Amino acid sequence: MNKTSYLNHIQGLRAIAVIFVIFYHLTKNFSFGYVGVDIFFVISGFVISKSIYENLNNKNYIIYFFFKRLRRILPVLLFVLVISMIAYFILGNLVNSDRVIKTFITSTLGISNIYFLRNKEDYFAENLDNLFIHTWSLGVEEQFYFFYPFLFLIVFFLKKEKIFLYFLSSIIILSLIYFIIESDVNKYFWSPFSRFWEIGFGCLIFFFRNNFKIIKKIIFFSFLLIIFFYIFNLLDLKKIFLFLTISSTGYLITLNKKNNLRIFLEHKYLLFVGKISYSLYLVHYPFLYFLNIYFETNLINNLTYLLIIFITSTLTYKFIEKPFKKIKFQLNNKSKKVLVSIPISLMIAIFLIYNFSGLRPNFNFNNIEEFKKINLISNKFQKYFINTTSYKEFTFENISPKKCLMNSFDKKIILERCFQKNNSNNLILAAGDSHSAHLMPILLDKSNNFDVLFSNIEGGLYVPEIIKFENGALSLKVQEHFYKTINLFQELSKNYKNSYLIISSNYLSHTKYNKIYDINNKILNDEKIIASKIISNFEKYFQEKNINVIFISALPEPPFSIYECLQEIEFKNKNKNFCDYKIENNLINELNVGFSRLDNSYKNINFFDINKFICSELNCNFFGRDNLNNVIITDQSHLSSEFSLQIKDIFYSYIKGII
Repeated sequence: MNKTSYLNHIQGLRAIAVIFVIFYHLTKNFSFGYVGVDIFFVISGFVISKSIYENLNNKNYIIYFFFKRLRRILPVLLFVLVISMIAYFILGNLVNSDRVIKTFITSTLGISNIYFLRNKEDYFAENLDNLFIHTWSLGVEEQFYFFYPFLFLIVFFLKKEKIFLYFLSSIIILSLIYFIIESDVNKYFWSPFSRFWEIGFGCLIFFFRNNFKIIKKIIFFSFLLIIFFYIFNLLDLKKIFLFLTISSTGYLITLNKKNNLRIFLEHKYLLFVGKISYSLYLVHYPFLYFLNIYFETNLINNLTYLLIIFITSTLTYKFIEKPFKKIKFQLNNKSKKVLVSIPISLMIAIFLIYNFSGLRPNFNFNNIEEFKKINLISNKFQKYFINTTSYKEFTFENISPKKCLMNSFDKKIILERCFQKNNSNNLILAAGDSHSAHLMPILLDKSNNFDVLFSNIEGGLYVPEIIKFENGALSLKVQEHFYKTINLFQELSKNYKNSYLIISSNYLSHTKYNKIYDINNKILNDEKIIASKIISNFEKYFQEKNINVIFISALPEPPFSIYECLQEIEFKNKNKNFCDYKIENNLINELNVGFSRLDNSYKNINFFDINKFICSELNCNFFGRDNLNNVIITDQSHLSSEFSLQIKDIFYSYIKGII
């Protein structure tokens, strides 16, 4: 089988892979297109094996391999990253600039997938808010490149190809086992260890390329595994579909006869797209990011987008990729040391930075305010943010959410940092997570004759002994905080005529993004059951306590962020009502009905429904009703300080009415 024939139909496969990825990102209807990246992984394994094997007689084959990889990957990658970053500062949404800049840096190092893994990024989230998120796949490939060429030393020195294949097969099997048993989609998606089997499969296909009987056995065995996993429900559909993709790609790579499939893959248009596929992959997402901000999603705009990325990638291929491919490899003692030291040094640096917390980079981009002066979106949206402030920025007499939202209960710090004393006979203690902290603009006020204390913890559903997360330690920490807060409240209440415990928690997010278990380790999937258990446990707990408690309503969650809403209004000519929304989550309705029932059933249990100031029977308002452009819920979760201040007097009238 000659060299050219292999390259031709593989280029066709590359074209299909990049088309899948582009259409997956462009339209929701192309839901399976994400496997285009997996096709690339298999092709990459085959091609790099071919490249190394053909140069194995050269004792400097490892150095030559790294030279070719750097020459192939870096020039166009750096060009696209830098140009996109400049465009981002001028035209992009700077609200998440910290993440974008960190992705830019980690992408140049080939470790953006590790950054996403550590930060629990969701690749399947619908919002396009990071124009470099697609670089994760390059990171996986580059991490594989760091060790794979050294495996060939077994062949080079020991002349034992079988031992090499055993090592390679072991890597594939171990990686595949991790991929199968890992249930966290973000872990198995980003982790290089759950992806190496895909690249390794392409490598294995190369070594049996001339033995089609073995190839057929490997692929047949793969399909048997798929059927086995499907019958016994051992894998979700995404993983099963991925298995099918990997197996099919392996089969297509080894096509050695001119049949209809081979003829199709070698069509001249597919071959050209395959040739520019790397450039096309790199440029498609940054362009899509800006398309999503400034233009409507329709057929004309989508076709224009496809034309632009095709022209851009063609030019990038012609003037950057192609010229760098022509650079000759000249080796002397000095270049040997440099080329060997680059990957080794990079591996050591990555290991140290990301595995020892004291050495992890702590990037702080405080100068982003300077970029806002030239940023189109920042200037265009400024009028809305004059009257819309995050609760995190609120401060009252040196008390702020930043100081009072803590990782664990600390009585001394709570009393020192988070206690507003007005020498009153009335006490309010606001307990919970960040949804308690965002009540500060409502509660902190000298004129209302209450002493106010905040006891808040980050990242947990504030419910006593009913629900725990997959991460049990987090559940225990939050429950410990709950009980210690109750004890503190009872201790302080002895010094007051009237005392009220306010409980507010982000019930929706904590139940939506975590696996939830009851105290019997039974997983809870149904929102109504979760809501019922939360309410019944609160009922049981506060029935037994002589505590006056006020539950704050579970808040609605807007389906889009402020920036997504304002993009529609400012750039796509929608009116402000476009951003209004309905409560479509059963958990919110069930909880609020439950809290209302407790209010009607018990003298010591009360319910303050903030939602009636946000929502009508038909819709919830995205903007306040005062025509000052203030947004009610700033980050799809928390009340803005301005809206909280608007309902401050209403809340204190309510609480004085129940004393």
